Amino acid sequence: PLAVVGFGLATFNGPVFWGALFLFITNLTTIALTATAMARLYGFSTNLTERGSKYQNIGMVTAFVVLAVPLFLSLQTIAWEAQAQRVIRDRVSDVFDGRAENVDPQIEFQSDLVNVSATVYTNELFDRAEVEAEAARVLERELGRPVEVTILQIESADAREAQLAQLGDY
Repeated sequence: PLAVVGFGLATFNGPVFWGALFLFITNLTTIALTATAMARLYGFSTNLTERGSKYQNIGMVTAFVVLAVPLFLSLQTIAWEAQAQRVIRDRVSDVFDGRAENVDPQIEFQSDLVNVSATVYTNELFDRAEVEAEAARVLERELGRPVEVTILQIESADAREAQLAQLGDY
């Protein structure tokens, strides 16, 4: 993480810098607090008074809580985004009524908006504006956030071959 901190600083990339710095501080603090707790558990004593030991314990618990809150919030965001990716892939596919062979969404999560750019391989081309509007409506309802959808439809080779075969039968 410390090497990534340097990289983020050198490239002026704030999210990389702050994320790696927080990870480094979390690792360092957790290792130090765990070592202290294990030393106490094994009976290594300090020259602290009972009152000093009490403050040290309170400090350790406070440090764990201070680290746990942002880590919990980050984990919650990561879990929501993972769930949202699955929902987006499934719902964009559903908009094509089972005629989409492969949906490849590229998702960008912003603070108040979800941008979805999907490449869909389908047997039949649909009206772009209709499928984008329907996908956005469905996704906004399921995700509870505004969604902007752009869909690139590619007619699959299997579908073209089937159409050519049908034309050959006439």
